[in-house]
Amino acid sequence: MYKVFAAICVLSLAFTASASEVITNGGFETGNFAGWTVSDVGGPGSFFVVSGTGTPLTGNPTVGPASGSFYAVSDQFGPGTHVITQSFTAAANTDYALSFDMFVNDWASFNGAGPQFGGEADLIAGAADPILGPALDVFYHADTQVVGGNPNPYVHSSLDITGDLTAGDTYQLRFLESDSTAPLNVGVDNVSLIATPTTATPEPKLLFFPLALLAGIVIYQARRKAGVV
Repeated sequence: MYKVFAAICVLSLAFTASASEVITNGGFETGNFAGWTVSDVGGPGSFFVVSGTGTPLTGNPTVGPASGSFYAVSDQFGPGTHVITQSFTAAANTDYALSFDMFVNDWASFNGAGPQFGGEADLIAGAADPILGPALDVFYHADTQVVGGNPNPYVHSSLDITGDLTAGDTYQLRFLESDSTAPLNVGVDNVSLIATPTTATPEPKLLFFPLALLAGIVIYQARRKAGVV
């Protein structure tokens, strides 16, 4: 009987890697930049958390949120650079999967101007200047001009960034918009960074069955010795 119990325990000690979300307020559904840092130079302009299908300063059309009710979008009345960042520290023995939705509406073509820098999603060092800090890796970059007055759709990105990270180091995930000649709107939504430990840990609830079985065996043996069964 005890051999059976031992076998059951071994089989029941399943291991699981518990994934967790690193980014706070990645969908901006708080209606504000909780968890994020906003930095600007030039302008006037910035990133804003909005709902609906129009930018807050120039009133340019957008496709609205990728999901939910809110999204972040840049808007400005003059040339400048605007970023939103969120810091995180990489853990050891952990894989990191990044995903986000982003659109870039460059209105320069309507003003007869040439291309601008556009929008970018990248990774910078934790101590780097949010605007001037050099990118350690660029995850997405686009300068997509608006054609026919119709705003551009979101582009979804999903990638493994584990190789960019060193355990114990702090980084900033940065979404950047930079314009030099005409209004340029960068939209961001559904930002997610999933951390999955590669060293599995036992799932406590899976121990319930073998422990319950052991209790039953102990009670049965005690009753048998007492002549009850």
